[in-house]
Amino acid sequence: MISLEICIDANTATNTRLDVQMAYIGGAATVELCTDLAVQGLTPSLEMIAVARAAFGQRRGVMVMIRPRAGDFVYSPTEVALMREQIGMAAHAGADGVVFGLLTPQAYACGTYAIDLPHLTMLTAYAKNLGLKVTFHRAFDELPIQTQPHALLDQLIDVGIDRVLTCGAALASGKRAVECGAWLADLIDYAQGRIEVVIAGGVAAATVPTLLVQLPTEASAPLAARFGLHSHSGVIDPFTQRVSLAKVQQIMTCINKMP
Repeated sequence: MISLEICIDANTATNTRLDVQMAYIGGAATVELCTDLAVQGLTPSLEMIAVARAAFGQRRGVMVMIRPRAGDFVYSPTEVALMREQIGMAAHAGADGVVFGLLTPQAYACGTYAIDLPHLTMLTAYAKNLGLKVTFHRAFDELPIQTQPHALLDQLIDVGIDRVLTCGAALASGKRAVECGAWLADLIDYAQGRIEVVIAGGVAAATVPTLLVQLPTEASAPLAARFGLHSHSGVIDPFTQRVSLAKVQQIMTCINKMP
């Protein structure tokens, strides 16, 4: 079955508890816990992780953003050491997984980033030793994914990454996942279940049906169908600015209609 992940802005204990509960009741398989979503998400506090853990009950799906600062994803050795500490903190607070991405300024011909394999390998091994799943976040979309998608995915698989978050286009493009269906379908098919492709970018009840018909299903390609959906703005109530149970359920209804 296609999984749904809800991104939670963990800005207060009360809001975090309520948002995670709405995701849980609505049927989300996982939640991605962040703070400061105005800068695309930073590492939440130990308190917020513990609150989310309690609100998500026994469901194994509390994923914690590990991002020590805003800006790019090129980190100094000191910042990498801090990320390692934050991974340990997340595990101690009851997280089931962590979400991070590390790049280097080494340029390809098209002048973009490369994966920081030494640091990524070290942090991934540390997280796995703590029993955590590892997601490579949308730093993936800062890479030359249009020209080298398979090679980049292979690098993440070789490191041991469990999940990769992508919309199928460069971060700066502003494109939504629904506009990149063919590219995403190719990536999911190439992955063949070796890594879960988690699709982000404009995922909402209004766009999910059009997106899903472009992707391989369990009925048509069982191995290729290991993918999930990730939503934040698509489940936010415009009046309360909190996660809407109804909007989560609407996406789940779209998912459940797929073969």
